[in-house]
Amino acid sequence: MTDLFSEGLVSLSEASRWPEWPHRRHGKSVHISTLIRWAQHGISGVRLETIRCGQTLCTTRPAAQRFLYRLTESTGVGPAPEPPRAIGEIQADAILDSEKV
Repeated sequence: MTDLFSEGLVSLSEASRWPEWPHRRHGKSVHISTLIRWAQHGISGVRLETIRCGQTLCTTRPAAQRFLYRLTESTGVGPAPEPPRAIGEIQADAILDSEKV
């Protein structure tokens, strides 16, 4: 399970205002009810990762990005681009590569 706390939690209300989401008709932002629906029911079996903090559902930017990548993969439209790797993974790969020499 992904550690959402280390990724910077924000409420779904705040997340609905992220500029990264595609804008809807007339330039409107994604509505919070859309994010709640993505978290509870998902799309094509893919759900937005959330964690409940009291009565508030929260998510993170990396969780939203993973949701969109998985959603793209599930549609069969084409391969999703590789999600960016965490800095720790890149550093670990560099250490392993240097030990091979």
